[in-house]
Amino acid sequence: MDTLGTAVVTGYAAKGDMQQAVPTQQLTSAQMQQMGVSDIGGALQRLSGLQLRDYGGAGGLKTVSARGLGAAHTVVAYDGLALGDARQGQTDLSRFNTEYLDGLTLSIADVPNLLCPVRNLGAALLEMHSQQTDSTHRLSGRAGINVGSFGAVAPSLRLLGKCTDRVTLGLSSHFYRADNNYPFILQNGKITTHETRDHSHMQAYTVQGNLSATDQAGGKWQMLLFYNNDARELPGQVMYYTQKGTEQLDEQRAFAQLRQERRWNDWKWMCAAKFSFSESLYDDINPQYPTGALRQNYWQREWYATTGVMRHFQRFSAAYAADYTYTSLNSNQKAAPRAQRHSLQQALSLRYIHRVLTATARVLAYDDWNSCPVGEAAQNAHHISPTADVTAHLVSWHKDAEHWGRLRARVLYKESYRVPTFSETYYYHLGTQRLRPELARQTGAGLTLQAQPAPWWQNLEVSADAYFNHVRDRISAIPYNLYVWQTVNMGRVNIWGTDVTLHSTFCPAERHLLLLHTNYSWQKATDRTDPTSRSYGKQPAYMPQHTLGASLAWENPWANLSISLTALSERWSTNEHAAGTLLPAYAEWGVGAYREVKLPRGVRLNLRADVLNLFNKQYEIVRRYPMPGRHWKVGATIAF
Repeated sequence: MDTLGTAVVTGYAAKGDMQQAVPTQQLTSAQMQQMGVSDIGGALQRLSGLQLRDYGGAGGLKTVSARGLGAAHTVVAYDGLALGDARQGQTDLSRFNTEYLDGLTLSIADVPNLLCPVRNLGAALLEMHSQQTDSTHRLSGRAGINVGSFGAVAPSLRLLGKCTDRVTLGLSSHFYRADNNYPFILQNGKITTHETRDHSHMQAYTVQGNLSATDQAGGKWQMLLFYNNDARELPGQVMYYTQKGTEQLDEQRAFAQLRQERRWNDWKWMCAAKFSFSESLYDDINPQYPTGALRQNYWQREWYATTGVMRHFQRFSAAYAADYTYTSLNSNQKAAPRAQRHSLQQALSLRYIHRVLTATARVLAYDDWNSCPVGEAAQNAHHISPTADVTAHLVSWHKDAEHWGRLRARVLYKESYRVPTFSETYYYHLGTQRLRPELARQTGAGLTLQAQPAPWWQNLEVSADAYFNHVRDRISAIPYNLYVWQTVNMGRVNIWGTDVTLHSTFCPAERHLLLLHTNYSWQKATDRTDPTSRSYGKQPAYMPQHTLGASLAWENPWANLSISLTALSERWSTNEHAAGTLLPAYAEWGVGAYREVKLPRGVRLNLRADVLNLFNKQYEIVRRYPMPGRHWKVGATIAF
C-alpha cells in the first residue's frame, strides 16, 4: 500500500496505468508549475506522443494530434465528457487556460475506466480537469493576476463553498487580454528586415460554475456550466512587403452538463447529459471582395446523452454503454445552410483480472445518419471496431520499506474511425457528400518501471512504448484548379514511432527536492497512397521525426527554481516537400522562480516569475506564423 501510494502522490501516471495496457500520462497543476508551464500550449508539449499545431503564440489556434493520426482522431474532453465540433472535427485548445485547470490526462488507444462514455473511446483521449469543488471549508477561494510581455494581463478568481454536508458549489472566472505585437525577423531572399506582428489584439473571458452533491443512497452528482467569449484580430500568414491585417474573429461557446454515478454492491451505473452551443463570426474587411467584405458565420448546437452499466464478477468485469448525439449546423453560406447528424455509439467491454495479468476487450458500434434540408446530404455511416489490450506484471521487488520496484509490460490493438466533418462534406467548392469515414488501426507494446531506488532517490518512473499505426481512406483536399479544391478519400499512411517518458524525484538534503521530467518521441510516417505522386514515401506535413521536452525543478526553503526545454526536429510544411517549405529544427528554453508565503489565518501567497524563450530563438510551428521571441511573465495568487 505504501509503494502504490507513492506512485499516486507523484501524479506522474494515472491510477489505471499499472493495471492495464493503456499508455497514460498525467499533468497536475503542481507539476505544471514545476515544469515552468505558462499556458496550455506549453502543457501539451510536455506530453509525449502529441504533436501541437500553434498558429502564432498567445491567442493563436492550437490543435493536437496523437501519434500522427490527426486532430480529428484525438478526443478532447472536459470533466469527463467530450467537446464536440462537427464543423471542423477538432478542438481549439487556446480557449482553455491552465489558471482554472487542475490537470490534464492523455490516454492513447483506450482509457483506464471500463465504464465510460463511448465518445471518449477515440484513438486518443485528452481530458482536461477543472478545479474541483471538494472544499472542506464553508468558504475558500483563490484570486490572482498574471502580467506579461506584449500587453498581456490575466486576472482570475475562484470561490468554493459547502452549502451543506452533501452539496458543494464552485465558481471561477478568468479574463485575458493581450496585444501580441511581438517582434520577429523576416527573411526575403538576401534581404533581412525586422518586423512587428500586427493586427493581433485579443481579449477573452471565461466563467464556470460547478456543483457536486451526494444523495443518501450514495449516488454522486456533478453539474458544470461553462461559458467562453473571445474576440481576436487575425494577423494571418506573414506576407512580404505588408503586415496589414484585415480579418476579425468573434466566438462564443457555452455548454451545460450533468453527470451521475451510483453503485449497488457489484453493480455500477452512470449517466450524463450535455447541451452545447457555439457561434463563430468571421469578417474580412477588404476591397478585393465585391461587397467590400467577406463574412462567414456559423452556429452549432449539440445535444448529447450517455448511459451505461457495469457488473463485477469474481475475476471478470463487464460493461455496456450507449451514446446518442444530435448535431446541427447553421451558416450564412449558400451551400448547405443547415446540416444535421444523428449518431448512436455503443460499446460492450470485458475485463479479466488475475494476479499478474489484466486483459481488456471492447467492441464498438457506430451509426451515423445525415440529413440536409437544402441539397444532397452526406452518406450514412455504420461501422464496428474492436479493441484489445493486455498487461502483465513481469517482476517486483521489495528490499525494505524504502527500496521497492515493479516492472510491467503491455500490448494493445485498436481500430477507430471518424466520420467526415461538416466542412469536409458541405463546404463550398471543397466538400463532397460521398466521402467514406477515415479508419485508423493502432498496434503497440510498452514497458513501465516504477521504483524507489534509495531514500534520497524517492521516485523513478520510466515508460517506453513502440507502435505502428495505419490510416486508411485518409480524407485529403486536392486542387482541381487555382480556385476549386475537392475533398476525397485517397490517403493511406503508415506511422512507426516510439514514446519514452522519465520522471524522477531526488532528495539531496532535508527540505530540498530535485524533480526531473523528460519526454521524447520518435515518429516516422510515410504516405503510401499513390506511388506516382510527389508525396509518396515522404513524411507528412508538420510531422517532426524527433520531439523532446524536459524540465528540472529545485524546490528549497528560499525560492524554487525551474528550467525547461522544448525541442523539435526539422519539419516540412507541404506533403510534397517542395523547395523552400522546410521548417528548421529549434530548441526553446525557459527559466522560472516561484515561492509560497504563508500568511496569518491560513492564507497563502504564491509568487512566480518566468522568462520564456530565454535565448530569443525565432521559430515557427506552422509556416509563416512566427512564434514570440524572448518574453516574460509574472504572477501573484492569494489563496484563503
